[in-house]
Amino acid sequence: MKSADDWVDGLLADLKCASTMTWEGGREAFRAMPNMVERVIRWHLDRIDSDLYRAYCEQALSHFERLVEQSDPYAETLRQASARLRL
Repeated sequence: MKSADDWVDGLLADLKCASTMTWEGGREAFRAMPNMVERVIRWHLDRIDSDLYRAYCEQALSHFERLVEQSDPYAETLRQASARLRL
């Protein structure tokens, strides 16, 4: 079983890969399409015990919020993912 840290790191990496690699002005990556964000999250959730969903999602939300505050180039994708993880 993956730890929450490993799970969040893997989710983050896949969300970034789902974002368009073309950079706008060198500062911001284009956001991933909503259906791709949904697919990536579902794929990761399917690999953990459903009893861990809440704890893992809360950790991901906290991590993503910190990255958005730090102006991460993938902030728009992370905002989409955060909205989905709150459901």
